[in-house]
Amino acid sequence: MVIAIIAILAAMLLPALAKAKAAGQAAACMNNFKQLQLCWHMYADDNNDRLVPNRASGTAYARESVQADSYCWLQGNAYTDVTSSNLSLGYLFSYNKSFGIYKCPGDRSTVLDEGKLPRSRSVSMNVYMNWDDTGGGDTKNCWHKQSEIVRVGPYSRGGPSQAFVFVDEHENSISQSGFFVSHPNKKLIFNYPVGTWITFPATRHNNGATISFADGHVDRWRWKEANTAAIAASPPWYFGRPASPNDRDMARFINGLPEIVPIQ
Repeated sequence: MVIAIIAILAAMLLPALAKAKAAGQAAACMNNFKQLQLCWHMYADDNNDRLVPNRASGTAYARESVQADSYCWLQGNAYTDVTSSNLSLGYLFSYNKSFGIYKCPGDRSTVLDEGKLPRSRSVSMNVYMNWDDTGGGDTKNCWHKQSEIVRVGPYSRGGPSQAFVFVDEHENSISQSGFFVSHPNKKLIFNYPVGTWITFPATRHNNGATISFADGHVDRWRWKEANTAAIAASPPWYFGRPASPNDRDMARFINGLPEIVPIQ
């Protein structure tokens, strides 16, 4: 009888404990993003308004073959790195030397999906935030200075409050430093059409992800499309899953991109 009562109580308490744990992880993830976003602002303050570099190189379409470059806010590849040392080599690390702020506490992924070493990072940066730092080619349409992020359009007029910076990226997608979104008026990234998830946001916070913005605020976005949840539950990939028609989840990211002159 006593064992039966204990079992009933445990069954009643476990869901509540699980919810409390998930809420705690989500709160910790938001705090991590606030710390990273502060580092992002401090770097610009110390470098004449210039945004921290964000670039990578390697073999496209091969997840394990791309690397965040040495001239970047971090180095390496979150999918393959066996230690956190590449985080300490990044340009933001001197502003906050905590390795923990680069990883969501709810991320249980492992290096190369082998089930052994926990990964060191779950966060990536908007590809339009000073990608390549050269100002040439397609990167001329990226933001390179903090003062350039004055408005976002023609899809939105939200300015820095909608220009996203850091994204909690899905464990089946993350690798190098950037979070890729094709722009409706830009040459398509890797030739994927606009309605394609090139990289993919996390869903571990009750079907949502943590996002930070250029005005300094941090938010948690809950996803609305059933297709988003279906992609999240599918086998690992690197690039390219089709979004829903008129996808509301992808539209939120597109609204946070710079204004770009349409291709002629």
